[in-house]
Amino acid sequence: MRKVLVAIHGFGDMRQENFRNLIEWSKGQDYELVTFDLYDLSPHPIWTDWLKKAIEVLKGIDFIECQVTLLGFSMGGVIASYLADKFPIQKLILIAPSFKVYGVKQVLSYCNDFKFKEGGKPEVNDRDKVLLEYSIEFAKLINMLRPYQKKIKVPALVIQGMADDVVPPTIGKRTYHLINHPQKRLYLIPEGPHELLEDERCGRETFSMIKMYMDEVRV
Repeated sequence: MRKVLVAIHGFGDMRQENFRNLIEWSKGQDYELVTFDLYDLSPHPIWTDWLKKAIEVLKGIDFIECQVTLLGFSMGGVIASYLADKFPIQKLILIAPSFKVYGVKQVLSYCNDFKFKEGGKPEVNDRDKVLLEYSIEFAKLINMLRPYQKKIKVPALVIQGMADDVVPPTIGKRTYHLINHPQKRLYLIPEGPHELLEDERCGRETFSMIKMYMDEVRV
């Protein structure tokens, strides 16, 4: 059967550029890598549209002919956990899954970090309002889908950087303990930051774990 790795990006303006190293490293591997953008940075976002986009991508995969591993980074890890309950995936990989509780202060803090790239600025006068809209939808998504970490019933690998200043390591560890499957694994990377795949020191180590996990034969 053909192996497919579907990667879902985190929150922010980079979108699937979160995986530029993963895309490069995946060339010549024995699996097909699928990446996509959850949103287009236009004003008035709705978090359910991001979820619908991910569902649309998975519906386009032939699960009879393919062994699908689902990878989610940060917010993408939350979405991936939801999808693992809805589709017959073989394995789940969560990198710094953002299963945090988001309130007003946390939402506002994200507005300062969410920057639109040149050429991708929305046609609005009040940029801060758009940033706040995205951050609010992000918080809604996390808060609504958080229960799905307890519904994971497929083999799962959680990769967490111990120096992550966005998603505390305690969150990754808690997600691991909540996964309801005997074949689960927690891999902690000392001094690993949030952007593990983009980090010069930790990126290759993270990719090696992903590749090793995908190559393992499911018992």
